[in-house]
Amino acid sequence: MYGLLKNLRLPSWRMPWRVLALVLLAGPCLGAGAPRQIVVVLSDASAPYQEAAHAIRDGLAGESAKFAIRTVVVGEAGADEAMAQPDSLLVPLGVKAVQVAAKADQPLIAALISRQSFEKIFPSARRSISAVYLDQPISRHLQLVRVAQPRARTVGVVLGPTQAVSQAELATVASSVGLRLSAVDLSGGGDLFPSLQTLLPTVDALLLFPDPLVVNRNS
Repeated sequence: MYGLLKNLRLPSWRMPWRVLALVLLAGPCLGAGAPRQIVVVLSDASAPYQEAAHAIRDGLAGESAKFAIRTVVVGEAGADEAMAQPDSLLVPLGVKAVQVAAKADQPLIAALISRQSFEKIFPSARRSISAVYLDQPISRHLQLVRVAQPRARTVGVVLGPTQAVSQAELATVASSVGLRLSAVDLSGGGDLFPSLQTLLPTVDALLLFPDPLVVNRNS
């Protein structure tokens, strides 16, 4: 179950409940038995997290007789107590919620989190921990560039040290959608801003992947 769930991708806010339903039917795959309570843990009270929580509750409405469904926000009153309740399945949404929920002993399914962030929080596989990754296939990113910028011919990327996709793979996928790839590789070190100054004048669009060296508060 761990291997199955952690590789699922989340194309929209309204998908998590389907995965939860699968886990609830499987029951013992995440522990000794089916949970009596699902605790949806939000990183904050902003609209995207609230929308995702509502989608989960709506999707599981027909299962409400089997278990309680509770939503809490990290840092708010009662959140820690809810996550500590026995026979609970935690569903943290977002990096902050996953980091907090990781301290609890209950099984959890993380959502609205990238694979990179999830594996940083949980560097080794655990039977009671799984995730629905937020990551989208590379082909979908490049198809979006094609739709958003139909006149674009060259797309630029900056590859950082944690980028899992190779430059050769990116070039192949870009070619399949009619784009030429121009890449700067900083995986071995290097300065981001001079690289961008060289790259930007030569491309029609810039595609950024979630690497902390490339995408951070300063850059």
